[in-house]
Amino acid sequence: MVGLKRFPFLTTLKLIDQVLWLADNYISSLSGISALQQLQQLNLARNDIGSIGSSLLSHTALTSLNLADNKISNFQDVANLAKLTGLQELCLADPFWGECPVAGLCNYQTFMLYLMPHLSSLDTLLLAAETKAAACATFTKKQLYYNMRIRTMRRAAAGLLRQAKAGCQAQLSSIQAAATAVQARQEQLTARLAADAQASAAALEDAVARLQLELSSGGNIRLEEARADEPWLASCQELLSSRLLPAGEPGGVHGITDVQGLQGCGQLQELNVSGNLVTELGELSRMSSLRQLDASGNCISSLLPLAPLTGLSQLSVEGNQLSSLAGLASMTGLLELYAAHNAVADVKEAERLSVLPRLVIIYLEGNPLVAAAEDYRHLLLYRLRHLKVLDGAPATAAELAAARAKYSGRLTMSFLEEQLGSSCSLTAIRSLDVSGLRIRDVGSVFIRGTPFASLAELVLDDNPISSLAPLAGLTALQWLPGLRSLFVSGNELQRLDGLEGLGQLRELVADRNKIRVLEADALAPLVRLRELRLEDNAIRSLCITPAAAAAVPSSPSLVAVAGDGSSSSLGGLLPSLCVLQLAGNRLMDMAELDRLALLPGLLEVALAGNPLARKQVYRPMLISRCPQLQVIDSQQVTPQERDYAEEIYLVMHLAQLGSWKVYAVSRKDKLQYDEMPDGLGDTVTAVQVTDLLDANAVSTALSQLPDVTHIFHCAYLTSGSDQHKDAVDNLALLKHVVEAIEAAQSSDGGSGKLQHVYVQAGAKWYGQHLGKYKTPAKESDPRYMTPNFYYDMVDYAQARVAAGASWTWSALLPNPVIGYSPGSYMNLLNAIAAYAALCKEAKLPFRFPGPDAAYEALTECCDARLLAEAALFTSTSPAAANAIFNVSNGDVFRWSEVWPLIGKHLGLEVAPPQAVSLATAMTTPDKQQAWQVLLQQQQLQSPAAAAYEKLVPWRFADFCFGMGWDYFQSVTKLRRAGFEGMRLDSAEVWLGWLDELKQRRLFPL
Repeated sequence: MVGLKRFPFLTTLKLIDQVLWLADNYISSLSGISALQQLQQLNLARNDIGSIGSSLLSHTALTSLNLADNKISNFQDVANLAKLTGLQELCLADPFWGECPVAGLCNYQTFMLYLMPHLSSLDTLLLAAETKAAACATFTKKQLYYNMRIRTMRRAAAGLLRQAKAGCQAQLSSIQAAATAVQARQEQLTARLAADAQASAAALEDAVARLQLELSSGGNIRLEEARADEPWLASCQELLSSRLLPAGEPGGVHGITDVQGLQGCGQLQELNVSGNLVTELGELSRMSSLRQLDASGNCISSLLPLAPLTGLSQLSVEGNQLSSLAGLASMTGLLELYAAHNAVADVKEAERLSVLPRLVIIYLEGNPLVAAAEDYRHLLLYRLRHLKVLDGAPATAAELAAARAKYSGRLTMSFLEEQLGSSCSLTAIRSLDVSGLRIRDVGSVFIRGTPFASLAELVLDDNPISSLAPLAGLTALQWLPGLRSLFVSGNELQRLDGLEGLGQLRELVADRNKIRVLEADALAPLVRLRELRLEDNAIRSLCITPAAAAAVPSSPSLVAVAGDGSSSSLGGLLPSLCVLQLAGNRLMDMAELDRLALLPGLLEVALAGNPLARKQVYRPMLISRCPQLQVIDSQQVTPQERDYAEEIYLVMHLAQLGSWKVYAVSRKDKLQYDEMPDGLGDTVTAVQVTDLLDANAVSTALSQLPDVTHIFHCAYLTSGSDQHKDAVDNLALLKHVVEAIEAAQSSDGGSGKLQHVYVQAGAKWYGQHLGKYKTPAKESDPRYMTPNFYYDMVDYAQARVAAGASWTWSALLPNPVIGYSPGSYMNLLNAIAAYAALCKEAKLPFRFPGPDAAYEALTECCDARLLAEAALFTSTSPAAANAIFNVSNGDVFRWSEVWPLIGKHLGLEVAPPQAVSLATAMTTPDKQQAWQVLLQQQQLQSPAAAAYEKLVPWRFADFCFGMGWDYFQSVTKLRRAGFEGMRLDSAEVWLGWLDELKQRRLFPL
């Protein structure tokens, strides 16, 4: 609809799917839209709307709202949208329409994300949780800053008023003798006091209002000091108020003596009862939603009734009669505490606050403890480690260092009492941190009989401890039966000993020491240890002395003994270990990876900084040795990285079986075997055949391989358009290899050694290249008429078996295969990666290059490593002999679901689909030049990455992205045969492979 200026017809309008689009009109007011209560999507971009008001507050079903390119110019209108808690998408600035004036204000996005944290998209950009959290943190910091300044000014004003009162009282006392003049003088002084108090209050409120106005601007605008009657100040305040959201501060009530009658305000979040005569706050204990409480200037003597308010973030109790801060220890969310000018005399009352993890601002000035405690400020800064502001003064780095230097000391009971408070129950302590205190001896703190039965975590980091065994306390750690975590990093340990009796220990961290060996006596008792960190030590091997073998069961599956019997691996010492951090040590031999393989529960390992980690095949070798690993050197192990390791893994697996020798046949030597451990590289032979269509060349190259038992045939040739030629050529590839092997075995007198021939096929089996076909496709579906080399190869294998061949066959039909393979004709991953890189370089949106029907069609894919596992299964399992099988990740997906995830993962804006031929658009000279520029910018030297014209199969991508119909296959047959690997998430497969291309610097992503 165009040319509209209002909504006169909406009361009779019946919406379809609750969507209303009235963009590019002349609508200036939202009045009249209230009748559409079920509206979910509303687009009013490019109109003349200047105010939102409360017109949309009744539209609780609204999830998407576009008001871009209107006349909305202040935050106050936008703030009303925060009440639409179901709103997910909001546009005030749209690249297709334009932006509202409010979108140009400083800190616009910060304010919007703070006011509406429920949004998932702002101005067409998807919002990450980290982005919203950062905006909230930024605005919270501004609030803390301005609240602190306001309270400081109020305290200063109150101090001046107290001084004025004291001065008046002194003068009144001095003139009592002059009875005649007293009355007149008293009235004069009283009047002056009233006038001064009124002027001071007015000045205070003006200053507070000015600071609140600065806060509403996000701290971007600062107003100079001025009198309230100066005309420029009023003009500035009026201007800012019209453009920015007023900060506002809840007003207090006065003249009350109790807080009864608030039982019905269960959702109240802010309460101000300052300047009254309240003596007790017990009625507030049930107001669990309360976040800010101001009870300054009353007669309160105890905070215990407030203990249930665990969610309180700001508490002001200045100018009361408090002698204790008991009751605050449970307020774990407390950020600000204002308790100045009370009667707190014992510094231990302040030390109660050390258990509050988020407390950053404290005001205690005017309490007796400030003068009574020796070096009060340094003491509190040391005791309250999270403190940022004390009595209005920020805690500087120099002050914190001085506090630590003065109060750090030897670990004794008295020291612990200073740390925890004498009234603290030692039996209830679960975590004790005495790191960085220059401790050399823990004395008798942990001897038998001391009440630390509940201690679960002990931190002794960054102390000059050189040995655990000689220390009486640490030797007696066996008297800590509940200890779960022990931290001794940054010491001078050369051995791990003295840990007897810690059978319940779950975490041991001893980084940055001088440990050289792992000893059985130290590790054997730690049967429940889940995390062991020994980074930056001097460990050369994971072998342990023979004593360790005696300390654990002699299970051959857990303990591996070296050839000379002198040492064994970790094996069964740590059966529960999940995390092992050994970065920065001196491990050199790749055989160390075999020792890690004997830890069945190991999920995370760190070996960076060791010599072995510098070897080319370190990560894939580690993955192949420990396939259950999820994290290596702080980097997640992706499914694609597992695929990359699969080739080496398969070679090693076959070689380790003893009777297998692997021949890798290709046009060139593709694998690097020289770094494989245990001499496995000697069992792998690379066989080069320049042309598999040349029967004589194939026969000559393979004539020396009479011992082959399994053939994995993955070769493929295409002419591009001649299907009959493709059928002839690809059948010839298979026949030449099979018959050359049979001939070699016959001439050697070993006929019949060949056991299985595996044929790699694909979805062309179902005529995918011809158009739409039945889904889910099944292996029993009838063939089609035109030539198909997959049919010919399978028929050849069937005919040979029927004629009496001694071998069996199998074929897999993936659709399509996802993995890195430079130069492959059918590699959709390379196409997507290159297309995304060029979109980013040209600053263009990441559009799906096919029709809408293809964008919404159901499809599937197959991870390369999964395909390798399935090929090995069908080639060795009798249940899979002489049959074809579909294979995939096990799920289906739509590009409309996965494409936006890819764009977001790569930091690209995603726009609606736009059908375009990539084979035409992406092969122009300017695209090839842009590709070379990208390679130079990111300093990529990979030959595969540089060969742009050979790297990316644009025509294959056009084919895949142009199929506007469902194409997926049933994998029930392969599952029934016993293969259980098809359990992957295809979206994770795509993202993981893209990460692999980026991390290995194969593509300029």
